[in-house]
Amino acid sequence: MNSFELNKIAGAILGTLLFIMGVGFLAEAIYHPVEDNGPGYALPEPEVAVAGAPVDAAPAVSVGTLLASASVDRGAAAVRKCQACHNFNEGEPNKSGPYLYDIVGATKAHAEGFAYSDILNQQKAEGQVWSYENLDAFLTNPKAYAPGTKMSFAGVKSAEERADILAYLASLSSDPVPFPAPDASDAAAAGDDQASNEAPAEPASVIAPYLLDAKAERGANAVRKCQACHNFAEGEGNKSGPYLYGIVGAPKAHAEGFAYSDILQQQKAEGQVWTYDNLNAFLENPREYAPGTKMAFAGVKTPEERADILAYLQTLAAEPVPFPEVAAGQ
Repeated sequence: MNSFELNKIAGAILGTLLFIMGVGFLAEAIYHPVEDNGPGYALPEPEVAVAGAPVDAAPAVSVGTLLASASVDRGAAAVRKCQACHNFNEGEPNKSGPYLYDIVGATKAHAEGFAYSDILNQQKAEGQVWSYENLDAFLTNPKAYAPGTKMSFAGVKSAEERADILAYLASLSSDPVPFPAPDASDAAAAGDDQASNEAPAEPASVIAPYLLDAKAERGANAVRKCQACHNFAEGEGNKSGPYLYGIVGAPKAHAEGFAYSDILQQQKAEGQVWTYDNLNAFLENPREYAPGTKMAFAGVKTPEERADILAYLQTLAAEPVPFPEVAAGQ
């Protein structure tokens, strides 16, 4: 190897070293840390709660107060999610969960033949019964109320929805358990709130948007299948089903002389009337809306056809009841 080749090798090595040193100096110049100046962004210190310090929380409302404004109709709709595991009608058997007819006031683990969890069998042995309060607690969080329960449902978080469900469960009895009285402190708090808050809006009508396009003529055609059991003209009497003239806005169990099921008679005693929305719910699934009803018809599955029928029923009155308004956003 001659001296020229050695010079090239030495020059390459020297050039590489100079390049590395130059990059190092440049990096130090750009990224040189500022001493004693802390991190570039100071993270906020977490606030430490003081033991015993007051915590703002919404006051608990008693079950009795919630039940005072609960709706059986809304409760019947809410329990649809439970029907895969439970039966609600009188005389129906257990499913993967126990039947729930006459549950309010019943002894814990009431359903004969159902394999209850140990905790509920223990509570039964202690003589515990299903009151409105402990049904409410169970519905809030089944696993917290009855550790080891076989029920996989996570619970109902809304107190108002639980009250609606309890009102519906109360209706599933020939001798319903009276609701507990509203708590006086709840009434006082409600009075204080009323001075600063507007009254809550009425629930939006489910059927109202469909009534906008409903046709009484189509409804008259649709009810032909009902004429074997019902009369529709003014002054006509009952058939195997009650007459339906003036049904919209009428009290439940309105037809004199007709032997209604227990659930409809109870709803009449509570002062309930046939609105467009509960007529819609009944037409969709009579046995679900009124467990124990004697009506054998399976129901009308499309909301459009139900709306047409309701539009026709509206015409069967000297003073037709106006359709409900469509809520904003519907």
